[in-house]
Formats: sequence, structure tokens, C-alpha cells
Amino acid sequence: MEEVTELLDSEVTIFMTATGRAEVVDFLIRNLKVDEDTARADLSQLPISETLAIDANLEERAGAIRGMKHQRTSRCLSMADCCAIAVAQHYRLTLASSDADLLLTADEMGVATKSLPNSSGKRWQLPPSNSNIQAN
Repeated sequence: MEEVTELLDSEVTIFMTATGRAEVVDFLIRNLKVDEDTARADLSQLPISETLAIDANLEERAGAIRGMKHQRTSRCLSMADCCAIAVAQHYRLTLASSDADLLLTADEMGVATKSLPNSSGKRWQLPPSNSNIQAN
């Protein structure tokens, strides 16, 4: 939480996708049991510089990413995750998250990432590259 707060309070420009906004509202209502007005008010308090709309091409790209990378039991990616990856890829933005599946997929798609600590304080790290393994 501390690092996220620092990031939000910094001079870094923060973007969110429209789909990401919808996912935050969904999370607040379902998990924190707030009403829609409270969820919208909470979301409006975040220092989001811009909400990036997703056009048909980016939606299709997000669908392709999910179709290629999502695995229900081993790499769970929401459409909002895939929209974030598609937008970050298109606009050459850095994607910040604590979600290991999202970060791994973004990295595989050539998207710059910033790993944030998850709720237990653990931070995802890119697995070692197989190209560094030398045969005996």
C-alpha cells in the first residue's frame, strides 16, 4: 500500500483504461460491499491523469492476448488485464501491478512493467531466462 500511495502521489502520469475503471468499481461493490455512488466517489479520488478509451482495434488486440495467454488454472487473465496490456503496448506505457500473471504476460508482449508488492508484501520477479542456462 505504501509504495502504491507513493506512486500515486508522485509526479508520474497515471493512466487507467475504461475497462480498468469498471473493474475497480466492480471490486469495490462486490468485495468491500459499498454502493455504486461510494465506489464512484472512491475512484474519483485517485489521481488518474486520464482514462484511456479502448477502440475496436485495441479491444480485438486484448481479445487476442487473452486468447493466446489465458489459462484458467495456471495464468488467469481478466479482459481488463488484457485491455491494460493492449493499451500499454500500443501507447508504449509502463504497466504497474502486483499481479504476477499480468506482469509476466505484459513482459512477454514486450510491455515495460513495474512490479508492485502484493497484499502480503511479496513482489513478483521476472523468472530467470532460459537463454542463460548453459549446457554441460
